[in-house]
Amino acid sequence: MERLLEGLAATCALARRRRRVGRIVLAVATTAGQARPDVASPFAFEPAVLDAVSWVDADADVDDAGAHNALFEAMAEDAVLVVDPDIYPSPPMLPELLTALDDPTVGIAEARQLPVEDPKSFDPGTGDTSWASGRCLLVRARVVAEVGGFDAELSLATGGDVDFSWRARLAGWRVVHRPAARAFRHVGLGADGRPVPAGGERRDRAEAAVLLPWRYSNKDLALEALSALAASPDGDDREVAAALSRRIAGDAVPGELDAEHRVAQFVEGAYAVDRFAPGPT
Repeated sequence: MERLLEGLAATCALARRRRRVGRIVLAVATTAGQARPDVASPFAFEPAVLDAVSWVDADADVDDAGAHNALFEAMAEDAVLVVDPDIYPSPPMLPELLTALDDPTVGIAEARQLPVEDPKSFDPGTGDTSWASGRCLLVRARVVAEVGGFDAELSLATGGDVDFSWRARLAGWRVVHRPAARAFRHVGLGADGRPVPAGGERRDRAEAAVLLPWRYSNKDLALEALSALAASPDGDDREVAAALSRRIAGDAVPGELDAEHRVAQFVEGAYAVDRFAPGPT
């Protein structure tokens, strides 16, 4: 938390010096019984960085998506920076994201995560991309008001940020990647150089492989993924399949969207074209 706040202090201070921002409010969500961390010291070197600190008490049983929605409801600013605690913003990050929002058609701008970038593709000229990572994005308050924030039925780990981005695009907003808005993410790497999945991440991805195509009018793909999980030799996969089957039987899955397949992308288990994948030979 302290490292995150130090990075936020630097990028907010630079945004102020460049006159890119007016009022800056730091909003922190805590759940019932959770102690409030000390957020004053990282900003002591430049007291003018913040205008206010807002504490939002979220329900004890909400996940990350629910906590973000509680923050959205409490904020009255023109734009909201959503950032995970494991992110360390570079000083130019916020000014760069705000520059993306200078275009009135852009509703969401995401940062470039280092040292391991998300492999999804984006237009090198416009920055347009399929979806924005909920680990670090800037979103207009108007977008939140129009699309309703993150879906409570989809945590960020199970594709809630993908769904949020796609609903914004269905509403006519552009989602862009901003390479110069660098954000460093604390992530462990395995011997193969890939990020080591956090606890429960594999299970979350398995749920997303069923829930996202189900919501975006690709039931055949969702049922195919469900069958693969049910037939898996891994017990966790079979548990996920059983839980999802109960949700489907009880009609407790997200409602369907994008029947014309205008925004959703399902490409070899991902939700965008992989820009690092080899092209046709």
